[in-house]
Parts: sequence; C-alpha cells; structure tokens
Amino acid sequence: MSATTAERKQVTITTDGACLGNGQNETRAAAAAILEYQGHKRAIGCYIGPSTNQRAEITATAFALESLKEPCTVILRTDSRYVVETMTGNFKRRSNLDCWQRLDEAATTHEITYEGLCLRKGIIGRFMRQLAFLPQKGVFVMSLT
Repeated sequence: MSATTAERKQVTITTDGACLGNGQNETRAAAAAILEYQGHKRAIGCYIGPSTNQRAEITATAFALESLKEPCTVILRTDSRYVVETMTGNFKRRSNLDCWQRLDEAATTHEITYEGLCLRKGIIGRFMRQLAFLPQKGVFVMSLT
C-alpha cells in the first residue's frame, strides 16, 4: 500500500558529485548528499573511483534517492544543470545511460521537484566538496543535527 501525497514525508536533498582529474587518465570521483527532514540533517557519501564529473553528479542524485526508506515528496537540489535539465526532459540522454537508468529506478517511488543551485559559493559548497572526498572506499553516513 503506497502513501498518498499528503501522507508522504517531505524531504529536501542537496547533492553533489565531484571528480578529481576529470578528463584525465587517472580520476577519483565521489558522490555526497545532505538529506533534511523536519529539522534533522544527515550527510551521506560514497567513493565512486575512476569516473567523470557527469557520472558523479548523476550517481550522487541516485545514491541520495536510494537512501530513502519509503516513498517521499522530495525537493532535490543540485548544482548540476545536466541532472536538472535531463530529469525535467529538457536535455536528451546521449551518454551515461547506465547512470540514468539507476537514477530512473531510484526516482520511481518518489515525487520529485528538481532545483538547480550554485554550490560553488559559500559554506554549503565548501562542505559538499569536502564531504565528497572524505571516503576513500565504501559509504559513510553522519548526523549533522
């Protein structure tokens, strides 16, 4: 039995994916997100390994949605115009099809509003970039409140 829109938890997610050495032979990528629900914040992240910035951005979004334990109404904020415009139907998918499929599957049970924002400036941007490279392997979760 699925929750109606009114019964769903309202969650705000801010995601960021990053790749050191993007476009070069040796890269290191990671994905991170901050999930907010009723004043509580939780940070999650995962090390991706060799990848590209675009793949890291898509993976960050999918990873965050996969971490939700039930269908939610989500405001998903990212600095990736690529993710926002593709998920809202304005860009066509030409590459990274495996990542898009993962994101589609992660998004199916949620009602999502995609919002673009600038994470390069200010405290949130610095935090997300640091967060993205904390784990060298695996996944981490930490409470921020």
